Amino acid sequence: MRKKTSPLFGGSVPVSCAYCDYNASPAGDPVCRLGLKLPESGKCGRYRYNPLLREPKNPPPLPEHDPEEFKL
Repeated sequence: MRKKTSPLFGGSVPVSCAYCDYNASPAGDPVCRLGLKLPESGKCGRYRYNPLLREPKNPPPLPEHDPEEFKL
């Protein structure tokens, strides 16, 4: 088997403490388990991305169907 080389969700994931593996409160404001202060830039030296903490985007709404589309 080949190892996956591309990052999950692409390589353009914005750096945020909300996605960090050391985030102690994924539901609320980010709190670092390591006791580090959260920098204003949103990333510290210990940042480790955890894809399971990401919330998926809402899917686009389905288009309304017209009854004319179902006529033969």
